[in-house]
Amino acid sequence: DVACNWPQSGGIIDTGQLPITDLFPDPNDASFALAVVVNGGGNAIIASHDGGKTFQGPLILPLDAIMTGIEISTTRPTVVYVTSSSLVNSDRNLWRSEDKGATWTSTLVPEEGTNEPRIMAIDPANSDIVYLRVIGALTDSIVITTDQGQSFNTVLSINGKFTGFLRATDGSLYAGSSVGKLYRRAPGETTFTEGPGPFFRCLGQRPGESRIYACGDFTTNGFSLGFSDDNGATFKPMMSFTDILGPLTCPTVATNCEAHWERIQGVLGIGGDDAGTTAPPDGGVAVPDAGNGNDGGGVSTPPPSSGKSGCSTAAADGLALMTLAALFLRSRRRRS
Repeated sequence: DVACNWPQSGGIIDTGQLPITDLFPDPNDASFALAVVVNGGGNAIIASHDGGKTFQGPLILPLDAIMTGIEISTTRPTVVYVTSSSLVNSDRNLWRSEDKGATWTSTLVPEEGTNEPRIMAIDPANSDIVYLRVIGALTDSIVITTDQGQSFNTVLSINGKFTGFLRATDGSLYAGSSVGKLYRRAPGETTFTEGPGPFFRCLGQRPGESRIYACGDFTTNGFSLGFSDDNGATFKPMMSFTDILGPLTCPTVATNCEAHWERIQGVLGIGGDDAGTTAPPDGGVAVPDAGNGNDGGGVSTPPPSSGKSGCSTAAADGLALMTLAALFLRSRRRRS
């Protein structure tokens, strides 16, 4: 209901014995979702067939390993990929299921030491192609398999960390870093070109459109969300967190988020009589649906909710800000 009420899921996770560490809804079927849960010393997967209202057993692919990513293919809805890092040896695996998790095959990701593979994206046009982020102690790499994990090719490595990734509609690959560098590989090319960009926090694109969206650093870049219409050569401001007016006006959010909003106003140095008075025309959040992008292969798990609907009880102002901005807040600017 446009981010107003947030009822808690039931079923096998309702007891709290299986904490969820990752979640991926099927891009083809809104009723189906897969969640990674803590299972003993490792991880397993559980499924929902009612849009996340309940999750039911049996456990799928229980491993003595940490599952670092899970995604479902857009072009072949039965294909699921999982990355894992073993807890008992140095194995780093890419798992593939052809039947929504009933059976699995695995291959080793050829990275040594403590490097950790994560899924950045399954190619939206070809379920055999998977883009991995392999994180090392000092380096970060983009590794691609084009044959369901039978072989792997490292296409880009940097000293530092990738903080955004996008496989664009035209087939271009984009990767951004938090130090203001953008790497682009055009369709048909085998190498990336490096150029300047925002201090990336995310990259995304609406399916079928050419415009690219990027989360930036407001202090350095002058915007929190920007866009590019020239393949990443330049980015223009779209909105900033200082444009936030306040929580959505539906009673559940307005009541539960009041204390968070007061604190965040102090963090941002904003405030005014118009805060929290009217909602945007569509009742939603003025942030584009960048559903074809990725944050670089990692998901931060927020603290437990303080109730069954409302705001998260954030451990830090920064996390509270991101949670509210993503889910409950309105911008002074409308969608472009």
